[in-house]
Amino acid sequence: MIKIVRWHILCSVTNRTPRYGSSTALEDIERRAEEVLDFMPSEVTAPVNLADVAGVLGVRCEYQPDLGMFGDRGRRFYVAGALDRQRELISVLETLSLEERRFTLGHEFTHWILHPNEVMHRDRPVAGLAKDDVDRLPTIEREANYGSGCLLMPRRLVEAELRATFGECPVWLTDDLRWYLDRHRGCMQRNHRSYAATIPYELAVASIESLGGARFDSMAARFQVSVPSMAIRLSQLALVMLPPGVLPRR
Repeated sequence: MIKIVRWHILCSVTNRTPRYGSSTALEDIERRAEEVLDFMPSEVTAPVNLADVAGVLGVRCEYQPDLGMFGDRGRRFYVAGALDRQRELISVLETLSLEERRFTLGHEFTHWILHPNEVMHRDRPVAGLAKDDVDRLPTIEREANYGSGCLLMPRRLVEAELRATFGECPVWLTDDLRWYLDRHRGCMQRNHRSYAATIPYELAVASIESLGGARFDSMAARFQVSVPSMAIRLSQLALVMLPPGVLPRR
């Protein structure tokens, strides 16, 4: 049965030709990630079990203390993740933080799913989703980053965790909730300046650990991703919303 499931996934997901030539639509990436998660051997919960994802795809994963260095546009980087399709192996640098290791693994899984022509592939360190991906990365790397977000933070789980914490999904930024989140925004603006001006409330929702006297793990901690990655994913899914006619506070 396991071999049948793996064969199905490898044929229907990994080897499918993208509908849009060399650039895969974001909706298509999201759908493929959901297809992989649908074949997980156990219920999918946060944080997503990446060993189960590897099992579905039929790929081995290993953590190494050193994966070497490589050059890119005149600069040198240490290798954070590597894919070897012939050996059915993905390697990740073990000295990365937990959040970086998980995002790198999701990034390599997405290369495995979307880019069958990448037989040998090396990646430099990527901490998580970034708002400037479009400007500085090749198409396949943007796709791999987006796909990693889809695997690590699937819509169904993000929505469920928001409902468990805030009692609704999407989260509507009422006056009372904004007042509470505004108390938390100062810390976020200091720690994540490059994102605070564009997604301030997403950052607050991603990182807040108490609400109305109740304490809980932050959304970022539950999914074992960085706070900016969680905030960007909330923005991508449009799950933090201002009521109609209400302007954001500065």
